[in-house]
Formats: sequence, structure tokens, C-alpha cells
Amino acid sequence: MITVLIRVEHGAEALAATLGSLIPAVVDGLVADAVVLCSRPDETVVAVAEAVGATLSVAPTQGWREGAA
Repeated sequence: MITVLIRVEHGAEALAATLGSLIPAVVDGLVADAVVLCSRPDETVVAVAEAVGATLSVAPTQGWREGAA
């Protein structure tokens, strides 16, 4: 099983579509959980993450680049 990291750059609708596309992988046992990464969450992004049980992690954009290096 894997953990999926999803960086939010295009809003809650794009996040919901991305999470929705992962449902078959969850059902098949390939995806264990999801972590939503964003620099400034709005209420809708928080609600979408909470609705699917994803972990929400907030940090400035520069922080993600440094962490990936």
C-alpha cells in the first residue's frame, strides 16, 4: 500500500476530482491514505480533505521544494 501526496494548486474542485480518481486504487488495496499539501487552505479544501479522511498539511510553497530536494 502507498500513501498519495496531492499538492493543491488549482482549488477544491481539482482536489475533489483527483481524490475521486483514486477510489478504485483504494478499493483494490493499492492506496492506504492521502495527504493533501497546500500553502493556504480555504474552507472548501479543508472540507474536501476531511470528507475523504485525508491528512491536510499546510506550509509555504517554498517549503515543499526544499522538502523534495
